[in-house]
Formats: sequence, structure tokens, C-alpha cells
Amino acid sequence: MSAVNAGLPLVTAQGLDFFSLTASVVYFRARCAPAQDLAPVNRRYFRSSREAERSGYRRSRTRGC
Repeated sequence: MSAVNAGLPLVTAQGLDFFSLTASVVYFRARCAPAQDLAPVNRRYFRSSREAERSGYRRSRTRGC
């Protein structure tokens, strides 16, 4: 399942370790506890931190994320 929001592809979380919010420049580890409250419908998933950074996102400064 996929959709497009503001030109950014959204994918399911299966097997993907990082995500960002579509309206943000920050990405998180999928297991980051504080980030679990963020709406899944607004997430964009990545296979790696490198992929997120290449897409213009920076890592969250929240501890453990």
C-alpha cells in the first residue's frame, strides 16, 4: 500500500527502521518511544538513516531517537 502526499511517497512500515513526518525535516528511529505518538498517516518511512538524510531530513535530537 502506498500513497502520495506533497510529492513524497508514503510506504508501509514493514521492515523499515526510520521515519519522518511529511510536514517536518526531522526523522526518527522506528523504535523511538516519544515518536510513537505521531500519527502513522503522516509518516514517511526509510530503509536507513542514510536514505532519510539523502532525502533532506536530519536525525531527531530526542534522546534514543
